[in-house]
Amino acid sequence: MALEKITLPEDLGSRSLLMFDDLVSRGKLFYNESKSEIVSHNGFKFEFRISPALKRKPYLERDDPKRTADKGPFLNPDPDFVVAQVGLHHTLKLNLCCMYRPAFVLYTRIFKPQTQDLNFVDVEAARAVMAALKPTLGPQLMIYNCGVDAGSSQGHKHMQIFPQPTDFPLYPQQATSDSDINSNIFGVPNMHFVLRLSQGVTSQEADCNLARLVSASRDFQTTARYGSDYNVVMAEDWVCVVPRRLVGREGVGANGAGMVGLVWLRDQAERDGWNSFGLTEHLVQLGVPRT
Repeated sequence: MALEKITLPEDLGSRSLLMFDDLVSRGKLFYNESKSEIVSHNGFKFEFRISPALKRKPYLERDDPKRTADKGPFLNPDPDFVVAQVGLHHTLKLNLCCMYRPAFVLYTRIFKPQTQDLNFVDVEAARAVMAALKPTLGPQLMIYNCGVDAGSSQGHKHMQIFPQPTDFPLYPQQATSDSDINSNIFGVPNMHFVLRLSQGVTSQEADCNLARLVSASRDFQTTARYGSDYNVVMAEDWVCVVPRRLVGREGVGANGAGMVGLVWLRDQAERDGWNSFGLTEHLVQLGVPRT
């Protein structure tokens, strides 16, 4: 595949903050500051955050025809939310309902289903955005919720990008190899597949590593008959794939961020649900058990 030169504005981060604050002040973008609650359970650390803004998040049901149709919020976006065009194939916009200040959606300009794997063009676009935001906003994370049971709210292929926590280490950071897949990180109760991304890694190499992880996850899910949905979580220096079998139980669920410990909640009732379901036991039910 021919490489695409992606050029983004040098002031992408500062511009995004100005746009974000303006949209919040006008009541068009929904954001509430949230308090971090860190809980350790059976050796796994969670960071819970409650934000009423998430109650406004648009969500398509599993069987909604708009999930597979050439329709949806990304094909005719509000121009006030559009931050930049990213290469020839993607658009970066501010998220409508944000847990962080700011948070972004990076989506394909032409409709593609959220059940497709990420490809090189997607990875290149995500890494370009993360690198451009870093000088102003710090290191970023990207998540991709592949399929309904991975937590996808829309059927149009999109990634989410948001600040990486600086005071809450995520378990994929413990992976030590950029060649041998790590799937036995201590304290993680569900299956996971992680590779380091070495300093100076190219987007082609990052994409190859991601493809290896997706293949490992898919092989495991096929053998164990656990479905085919999964989450991708990518940082500057690691990439993680988490196989999924359930989006949630009784309205208590998680997306890719939640599966690595960053659990975003609409209200206290949802937080109580995690306790009722047993925290790490719930994580295993949403993912798949370790072997």
